[in-house]
Amino acid sequence: MRSAVILCCLLAFVQQAQNEITLPDDGTTRTNLGDDSILEYGYTTLPGSSMLFEVWRKMPFRSGIAQRANNGTLNVFAAWRGRAEIVGQASMKLFSVTKDDAGVYQLSTTFSDGTRDSKERTLIVQFAPENTTVTATPGLVAKENDNQVVLTCQAGGIPAPTCTWTGDNLPADAAQDPNTGTLTITNIQRSAAGRYTCTADNGVPQLPGDDPAALTNSVNVQVLYGPSYATIADKVVLWSPVTLSCAVDTANPPATYTWSRINGSLPTYTDLGTAAGTLRLRSVQPDAVGTYQCSASNGIGNPVTATHVISEVEEGDCFRSGTLAGAAVGCLAAGMLLGGAAVFLLLRFRTAAGKKNPTTPLV
Repeated sequence: MRSAVILCCLLAFVQQAQNEITLPDDGTTRTNLGDDSILEYGYTTLPGSSMLFEVWRKMPFRSGIAQRANNGTLNVFAAWRGRAEIVGQASMKLFSVTKDDAGVYQLSTTFSDGTRDSKERTLIVQFAPENTTVTATPGLVAKENDNQVVLTCQAGGIPAPTCTWTGDNLPADAAQDPNTGTLTITNIQRSAAGRYTCTADNGVPQLPGDDPAALTNSVNVQVLYGPSYATIADKVVLWSPVTLSCAVDTANPPATYTWSRINGSLPTYTDLGTAAGTLRLRSVQPDAVGTYQCSASNGIGNPVTATHVISEVEEGDCFRSGTLAGAAVGCLAAGMLLGGAAVFLLLRFRTAAGKKNPTTPLV
């Protein structure tokens, strides 16, 4: 019985022992772009057995890299000369790896007892982020109080980069997800407008000569908002030109202005500036008295209005320093009218007096 157990154990050991290629790890090699890389292989052989012939290939098209016989004869194929060499027991060294070198490599070996084995190793070529791009949902132009704007940053690179957002006006409550590269801005306010920059990083340094700008991308977020209040300024003097000027604190896009007079129409001698927010009275007359209203709007939110009451028209010095030409002309016209009226009244008075005291002709 004991002999049978020992025999079974010996048979199991013989069945498990074999000539084989070994890998010191999980079969994955990671190397930064431009560095040298060693694809490690080893052997386990039965007593009395040895390597007879070995071949290194790049999969999947089984492109030959090198082959070696047990007498030490090594042949590196032309496409790989100067780029690959065999080191150690069965490892292969690649010089200055490129992105095209990434892939699966296979070592196939024939042993002296006629048995064969093959093992594969994966080479991952790591490189710094590149082609960093940004997209915006729903877009880079938002309206104040919109629900949200989502900026998404993406970049090439191995391993996958993480993304960090910065900005002079970055809201404190904006949510960043470095893994997805998103920046979510909610409850949009005008203060959120500005330049936002995404920076990608995966821990792999750039190669000499690479453009640092490839790691970043910037976009400008615009926030449209309506005007909040308007003001009117004026100075009104009889027969002088005057411009009522309407202005809002700020609006994006710029506001346009409309003018009206409450409980009446605008004087006929007015000029309107819808873009500049001005109402110009060319020559103020007594009928300028009234309440004027300016309405400012840019299509976002509700229009805002401002009103101004001209309760009286002041009499001014027609020819004082600084009087405009229009005012002088108005005053001159008024003077001519007044002068004409005075002459007319004087003539009427003299005519009436002559009728009451007729002159007696001389005999």
